[in-house]
Amino acid sequence: MRVIFYDKLYPVSKSFLYGLTVWFLLAGFFEVSFGQDSQYWTNQYGTYGELLGGTIIGSASDLSSTFYNPGALAFSKDSALVLTTGSYQFIYIDFNNVTGSNLNLSSWYTNTSAGLFAMRLPLHFVEGDQIAISGLARQDFEFNAEDIYLSDYPREDFESSRVSINHDITEYWYGLSWSKQISKKIGVGFSLYIPYRAQTEKWETIYQAYDTVSHTSDLLSISSVDYYNVRVLLKGGISYREKNYMLGLSLTTPSINIFGTGNSSLLLSKSNLDVDSLEMIPEMLSDFQKELRTYYYSPLSIGFGGAYYFKHTSLYFSAEWFNRVNEFSVMKPRKFVVQSTGESVEHNVKYSVKGVFNFGFGVKYTFNRNFIFYGSITTDRSAYDANKSSPLVISTWDIIHIRSGAEFNYRNLRITLGLGYGYSGELFGRFKFLGIFENKNTDVIYHQFDIIFGLSYTM
Repeated sequence: MRVIFYDKLYPVSKSFLYGLTVWFLLAGFFEVSFGQDSQYWTNQYGTYGELLGGTIIGSASDLSSTFYNPGALAFSKDSALVLTTGSYQFIYIDFNNVTGSNLNLSSWYTNTSAGLFAMRLPLHFVEGDQIAISGLARQDFEFNAEDIYLSDYPREDFESSRVSINHDITEYWYGLSWSKQISKKIGVGFSLYIPYRAQTEKWETIYQAYDTVSHTSDLLSISSVDYYNVRVLLKGGISYREKNYMLGLSLTTPSINIFGTGNSSLLLSKSNLDVDSLEMIPEMLSDFQKELRTYYYSPLSIGFGGAYYFKHTSLYFSAEWFNRVNEFSVMKPRKFVVQSTGESVEHNVKYSVKGVFNFGFGVKYTFNRNFIFYGSITTDRSAYDANKSSPLVISTWDIIHIRSGAEFNYRNLRITLGLGYGYSGELFGRFKFLGIFENKNTDVIYHQFDIIFGLSYTM
C-alpha cells in the first residue's frame, strides 16, 4: 500500500495502518465526518421547498425562487417576507470494517440548520420588474470530538492514545435577485450571489506505548487548517407557466474566486517507534504559515423541473446536474524543510469533487386553503472522488431523503411544520481517510432526522 503523507508517496506496512490509522486517526476522525460538504441537496429552503425536498426548480411560487429558479420570481407578485425556515437535525453514523478490521465506529450528531431569509424590495427599474434580496446557509456545521483509549494496566504491551478533533464549516450565500415576465407565460431572472465560506480543521493525536523491547514509545501529531474565502457566482433561470402545469430551467455558473486568507500548521514528533514500519515518518517536524491567500471554486450546475396541477393534488419533479471541480489547492503553503531530515515537503490542502446528478419527486394535497399536505423523496449523491487526494472533502456517502409535513395558513401568516429522514447504507471501495489512508471496503450506515419549521408573512 502507499499513502500520501505531506503530499509525498511513501510505502506503508500493514501493521502501521492497523496500528496508527485505526486507533490514532480514524477513531477520532469519524466522530466528525458527517459534515455534508460534498452533497448539494442536503439543505433545502422556503416554507414549502423544504417539505418538497427542493423539487420546485420548475414551480417555485414564493421567495425561495430566488435560489431555485429566479425566473419564477416574476410570477410571485405578493409582497412577502420569509421570516425563517430551517430544521433541527439528528444524525447517526456507523462505520464497519474500517481498513479491513473488525473495528466499528459510530456517533450521534445534532445540528440546527439555518435556512432562508428573503425579502422583496419595492423597486422597479421598469414596469414588471421584481427585485429581492436573500441570504441562505449552504453549510452550517460545528462539532468538537475527543476520543481516549486506555489499555488495561499493568501489562507488558501497555498502550494509550488520545485523539481530539475540531471541525467547523460555515458557508452563507448573500444574493440580489431580479426577475421579469417577458410574456404572460414566460418569466426570466438572475440572482447574483456572494458566498462566504469559512472552514477550520484540527486533528490532534497523542500516543504512548510500552513493551519489553523498546521500553517506551511516543507519538505527537497535530495538523490544522483554517481559512475564509469570498467568491461570486450567478444563478439564472427561466420559467414557463400554463394553467395546469409549470416548467423551469436553471443554470448556476462556476464561482469566481475573489479573496480570502488562511493558516496552515503541522507538528510531528516521534521517538522509539518501530523503524522498519515507521521509517517514512520524520523524527521531528514543525511548520506554521499564516495569512496565505485562499482559493475556492464551486461547480457549474444545470437544473430542470416541472409541476402538474390537478384539482386538489399537485405533482412535482426536479433534477440537477453538477459538474466536477478539478483539483486545486485551497491554500498554497510554501515547501518547508523537515527539521530532522532536511527534506523539503509541503502540506496537502487540495480539494476536488466529481460530477453528480440528483433528482426527486414531490406531492402536494390541498384539503382546504388553511391546511395543505406535502411529501417528497430525493437523492443526495456525494461528489467525493476516491481517485483524488482531497483531505478537506469529508462526506462520502449517498443519501436518500424522505420528507413530509403540512402548511397551516391563518390570515397573512403561513406556518410550515414537517419531518424528514435521510438514509445511506452502502459499501465504499477505494475510500481514502483524510485523503491519505486507503482501504478496500468500508460499510457505512447513515441516518438523518429533520424537524422542519417555516414561517412567512404576507404584507
